[in-house]
Amino acid sequence: TEIYTLSLHDALPIYAEKEWAAAAVKVVNRAFPQESDDVRTWSDCARLLPHAQVSVDHAERSRVALGDSSVLLNQFGLYLKGRAEFIAARRAYERALKIDESAYGPDDPEIAAHLGNLGGVLQALGDLAGARAHLERALNMFEVAYGVSHPKVATPANNLGEVLRDSGDFAGARACVERALRIDEAAYGPNHPTVAMRLNNLGAVLLGLGDLAGARTQFEGALKILDLVLGPDHPRVAICANNLGLVLRDLGDLPGARAHFERALKIDQAVYGPNHPEVATDANNLGLVLRDLGDLPGARAHFEQALKIDKAAYGPDHPNVARNFNNLGLLLGDLGDLPGARANYERALKVFEHSVGPDHPSTQRDRKSVV
Repeated sequence: TEIYTLSLHDALPIYAEKEWAAAAVKVVNRAFPQESDDVRTWSDCARLLPHAQVSVDHAERSRVALGDSSVLLNQFGLYLKGRAEFIAARRAYERALKIDESAYGPDDPEIAAHLGNLGGVLQALGDLAGARAHLERALNMFEVAYGVSHPKVATPANNLGEVLRDSGDFAGARACVERALRIDEAAYGPNHPTVAMRLNNLGAVLLGLGDLAGARTQFEGALKILDLVLGPDHPRVAICANNLGLVLRDLGDLPGARAHFERALKIDQAVYGPNHPEVATDANNLGLVLRDLGDLPGARAHFEQALKIDKAAYGPDHPNVARNFNNLGLLLGDLGDLPGARANYERALKVFEHSVGPDHPSTQRDRKSVV
């Protein structure tokens, strides 16, 4: 059913405008997919997004149905983040958080989910300090409200672990992710997709710690669950396939690594299209293994693809962009283009120092993680 929003509010009496604004945001809120971070809902999300944005604007201006507005902002924020529209997602989360802080106060657990979502998009934008602050606050709220072992605690604990990993604190990251895994295994059993993603994220931490055997075990376990439960073409399968490829590359199994990167790239291109950051990650990692295999033209094409996507998605000063410059520099050095290599290394160093500081343990490749 198509939804129409009122555009002639200036011609209405104030009381009627408020009634229409409240009605519109309630209708759109009921229609907008609750699982808006699931790619299977995205066609509906795309159709409803303009109505959601207009109805929230009317409701906020009229100061009506703010609870529905907050929920709707959060839901289309999830969709926008999934589509890599990070700035728009951040604005949606910030608006939802402002509404709920005004309604419930700054320490109510109702706002913890918004804090967690805002922390996630700040992490994607490279603001690790801001992400950590929001996730620590969300975790504390959920612990106070529900107890330390409640499933609601697992998500911010996991996500805080991912921020700590990106910050180079692998010990702290491991403690957070293992805590989330214990909670979710107790709540959902060993074969749930959420448990699979915790296994994947633990594998990413173990990979950072150099425990290749442990990382491989976690990635293979996660991939087995997701293949069975979600099917072979789901984007979460691509995440685990990518990460398993990284371990196989480190173990010297270059053909196996290539096969997993190519599988991840194929899935993500089909799901997200050719210009999504997930595709950039797959392309970057496939470029690395092609370089290892001696296919320098193929590696160069994939590094340049990743750089183009990430610059468009994140802007010029994001750590992923620095990673891409670094890898392209390596490739140009292999090809004998030393001035080109130097120029790319200098760009990578400048971006890394700007985005994460001069002492951050930067990496050539991407481990993928999921909330």
